[in-house]
Amino acid sequence: MLVETIMTAPVTTISPDDTILATIDLVREKRIRHLPVIDGGKLSGIVTDRDLRPNDGTTVKEVMTAPVHFVHPLDSVAEVARLMYEYKIGCLPVVRGAEVIGIVTETDILRSFVELLGFNKPGSHLEVEMPDRPGMLAVIADIIKEHGVNITSVYTSQAENQGRKVLVFRIQTIDLRAIVADIIKAGYRVLWPLPKDEDLGK
Repeated sequence: MLVETIMTAPVTTISPDDTILATIDLVREKRIRHLPVIDGGKLSGIVTDRDLRPNDGTTVKEVMTAPVHFVHPLDSVAEVARLMYEYKIGCLPVVRGAEVIGIVTETDILRSFVELLGFNKPGSHLEVEMPDRPGMLAVIADIIKEHGVNITSVYTSQAENQGRKVLVFRIQTIDLRAIVADIIKAGYRVLWPLPKDEDLGK
């Protein structure tokens, strides 16, 4: 998934010489939180609604953050998420050449991952702990396939136990009981949903 598919465009921008009071009015009018600052047609900084306090100065250049991190429209959303996480920032201007063509915010990133992982669609969450070796994804996918159920998304995370990993599935069914039972019968540990006694053969 690329930045250009999730960015907000066109983007509202301001000048470093704009007054803070006028910028506060603009933020309220547009209902936005982040404003790239453009000077001579180029990105020179950024301000957020938290920067805009009338007693902190009179113009934007007195409160803006500069220099500012930015991304290209063809960068991956995963890379943008990494930058936001690493630098603890809430938005990134999108720049092509010298032109600011959009902006990506934490909300855009969250929405894209919700859609990517299928959490916005009906279905169920399944977590299985597996040995960390090739072919384990196919084993569980085959069990799910035997029940005629589609997999919406899948990703992996580290397990607490060394040498193991957790496979996290979003699948298109509401009733996971039969699938969970078959995974347990195959010798693997289901972390979610928590197995019932009958799934464990008790």
